[in-house]
Amino acid sequence: MFDLSWILVFCGLIGLYLGAAPNRNQCAHRGILVEKGSTYTKADNCTVCTCTGRNRYNCTSKDCPKVDCWDNNRAYNVGDVWTRDKRVCVCASRGKIPCTLRTNIQSVLDWARSHG
Repeated sequence: MFDLSWILVFCGLIGLYLGAAPNRNQCAHRGILVEKGSTYTKADNCTVCTCTGRNRYNCTSKDCPKVDCWDNNRAYNVGDVWTRDKRVCVCASRGKIPCTLRTNIQSVLDWARSHG
């Protein structure tokens, strides 16, 4: 199956460039005109925005768990330890994820404690 999404984005950008601005029942999202009532979720996966027309959005946040680290699309909190590719990883503060060979696990845990 052929992916036409890049063509739609390109056409949307050309339309905006040529003056196809959103009307009262549309919004522009990533260079594409969408209809009033269309929704999208922001990258944080916690905010949903709905087109209200005239290129305006109404965004609401839902309760989301606090996440300190992301690795391979999985969420971890400070102190969590997991394995990846024969390595041991730990979630330290500010999203730092040091990983080491399993034989050096103590050095990673010491590092994480000193940066937590």
